[in-house]
Amino acid sequence: MARRYRTAGWVALTAALALGVVTAACGGEERPAGSVSVSGTGSGTGTASGTGTATGTATGTGTATGTGTGTATGTGVAPGRVEPPPAGAAQVRVQLREWSVTPEAQSVKAGEVYLLADNTGQEPHELVVIRTDRDPGSLPVEEGKVPEDQVDVIGEIEAFAAGSQASGVFRLEPGSYAFICNIVEEEDGELESHYQQGMYARFTVTE
Repeated sequence: MARRYRTAGWVALTAALALGVVTAACGGEERPAGSVSVSGTGSGTGTASGTGTATGTATGTGTATGTGTGTATGTGVAPGRVEPPPAGAAQVRVQLREWSVTPEAQSVKAGEVYLLADNTGQEPHELVVIRTDRDPGSLPVEEGKVPEDQVDVIGEIEAFAAGSQASGVFRLEPGSYAFICNIVEEEDGELESHYQQGMYARFTVTE
């Protein structure tokens, strides 16, 4: 609500009017009607204050990052594949592990031979069939590997993962053979030759 303030000028006017009325009533000097003059000054001050409240909501976006650790194992070598043996083929199972090659039979008759390689080790292995009269442990070696262009390679079962099996069929003539794993790995800057670690065996094919 607006406040109204009375100034000193308003009070003087009221007093003058009252005085004129009294004078007229007492038979004093007559003044023509409307000739009353009033002067005065007045001033006033005032203050006002108030309070208020405001409410609002604010939203924001943020980002969060996190790190974690884990372990993973893998060799980059797939599990082996096993095919059924051909009819009439001689069958020989060969165990591969660190660091040995062990055929379950030492010889078979000439003809088709089905080799089932069983990797029971912790690393990938392969089985290379080489015809040679040399001792299986004395084949030529270059940088840990038997150079296959310097020996008579009949065929091979390529590297396959630990804990799996792989098969191959080979036509073998009478003679002496070496079964070897010819994988070479680098570990801590040094070469690790599966063959030089002892992964070889003699095998004989008879007539």
